[in-house]
Amino acid sequence: MSLRYQHHRLKSSRSFRVIRLHPSSEGKPLRCDILEASLDHPPAYEALSYTWGPAEPPRNLHCDGRLLSITTNCAGAIERLRDRRKAGLFWIDSICIDQLSVQERNHQVGLMAEIYGSASRVMVDLGDGTQDSDAVIDFLSRLAPDSKIKKMINVLSGKGRKEAKVSMEIQHANHVRFGPQAGVHPAFKRTIMDDIFDRPWFERMWTIQELVMAKRAFIICGSRRISWDQFAHAIHQLFHSDPSNSLGLTRRLKVFSLQLFLRQTLDSMDRPRSSLMIARWCLNMASVCQRKSSEPRDKVFALYGIFDALGIQAPDPDYTKPLAQVFKETARSIIEAQDSLDMLYLASSSLSSLANLPSWTPDWTLDEFRVPMIVINRVIRHYKAAADSRAVFQFSEDSSTCFVRGRVLDEVTVCSGVPPKDPPGLNGSLWSRYHTVLTLKRWIRLAMSQTTQIEPSWLLYDILSELGLPGSSINDNYLYEVWLSVLLDNATCCTHINSARERARFSSAIRNRWVPRPGLDEDLYEYFTTTPEFKVLFHISEHPGLADFHLQAGVYAALCQFLITSRGNCARGPLPVRVGDIMVLIAGVELPMFLRPSDDGFVLIGPGYMHGVMYGEEWSADEGMLRQFLLV
Repeated sequence: MSLRYQHHRLKSSRSFRVIRLHPSSEGKPLRCDILEASLDHPPAYEALSYTWGPAEPPRNLHCDGRLLSITTNCAGAIERLRDRRKAGLFWIDSICIDQLSVQERNHQVGLMAEIYGSASRVMVDLGDGTQDSDAVIDFLSRLAPDSKIKKMINVLSGKGRKEAKVSMEIQHANHVRFGPQAGVHPAFKRTIMDDIFDRPWFERMWTIQELVMAKRAFIICGSRRISWDQFAHAIHQLFHSDPSNSLGLTRRLKVFSLQLFLRQTLDSMDRPRSSLMIARWCLNMASVCQRKSSEPRDKVFALYGIFDALGIQAPDPDYTKPLAQVFKETARSIIEAQDSLDMLYLASSSLSSLANLPSWTPDWTLDEFRVPMIVINRVIRHYKAAADSRAVFQFSEDSSTCFVRGRVLDEVTVCSGVPPKDPPGLNGSLWSRYHTVLTLKRWIRLAMSQTTQIEPSWLLYDILSELGLPGSSINDNYLYEVWLSVLLDNATCCTHINSARERARFSSAIRNRWVPRPGLDEDLYEYFTTTPEFKVLFHISEHPGLADFHLQAGVYAALCQFLITSRGNCARGPLPVRVGDIMVLIAGVELPMFLRPSDDGFVLIGPGYMHGVMYGEEWSADEGMLRQFLLV
């Protein structure tokens, strides 16, 4: 029986291992030698980026005459890398790092960015090929390198022509290249594109750094190869030539967004760091939550090399530290390096169940993380609730608490909350529409119950229009007035729908548009036809512009609350806000923040909006007007 391979201790802190992969034909045993090298004078080697996959069943790798267990995914990648005639040097993490030594893992993880950056190229292995994946990569390979296409990519980057015209030219170029005789290429089918994009590599955490730090990268999928730049350019090109999104590329581009942003950031490190760059960095940190890792600490450890390149000095990776300690040290490092409290926008203590995590620290283990719309709008609308003040903060030695300075705006006395009524028998889509009407009607009534210098309904409009994006119908004054009257005038709705003709149309809308199943229980139908909220929905759905307005208002209103403060001000805040929470302006923070008093200090709840404070109207530069808040 062959002995199991045991890693020898590395000689220095700059040492790493590479494997010399023996040449052989397909199907032969995998053999290699494991060599020690130095990052100070590295040899020419290639680094593998792949997903480990399940540990069982294991495969054997012959290392220096002994056996080392590797995963099936790793074995498949090695077979695709192995040359038939000559040996090659490769770095593969599961082989070159002693996985049984926590001390070595801690140290080597800190070197990974440099290891990938020093490789002559990074090979991205997506796994075994299929007929569909072969067709897609063959198509993308022919699509990207054309000089005319490259010129169009420059145009798409903002150098001249309208996007619609460019899209038509790209489509024409594709037609000329492949010709009508080629028929509809399989790559234009969404399900075939999914064969590539649904592979685990695109979801894994470590692949962000492995790709961003690479000098050059190539994708391997079965027997096919394509450079990463060629692949990314072709996908973007398809996206711009597919305005109907028939390929489903809108969500697929998120795969590239973080890598592309970080590459651009690293390429422009000599430029001043604007608030926009910091904002984009923090927003992209939110996408970390959507990436997967078997070890939760890798949610941030996998970015430590990029942190270092950005000038963020995080502590050395240490897998023995509690998870909450790793996250708060990471958040602190980013805040201190960028001299910015933007990280507070990503903290959401109410969503996290991680023990001992401070409220000002993001929980990157959350499967879904939704960045509040106001955080995005603050850049578009240039909010400066704390005027041009600079961030002031001080952390405790163990990073458990953070002192900030600011002033109290007001205290929450009324929250719109979530309507408790749960109608019987509704499917998810219908319940969402019903919930929207209930929520918005409550917002309207709360707004109109206040006595303010500004017409209450227009304070509500101000809040709702802030939720929308520039150019959307939610900013249409006329539609707002019509929408408001429809939501509030239940009597008119009831009378109108009670006519025989309108009742028939309402019945058709319920059966065909809102309840997508054959047949309808008569009791449920009676409930629909006698409930004001569904009559409101019917009227709204009959007017396309109004329906769009209502949809946008509903989408954003479902993610937050309408609030009234002790001084009668109307505001908006996160769903977890409750009566007794305070709205605070914090030095250096562009949005008002909700805090909850506690025995030890204040719990951060999240950002909010209040009319008349978003551009520094209530901020005072007088230090005597500011106080300290201890965030716990």
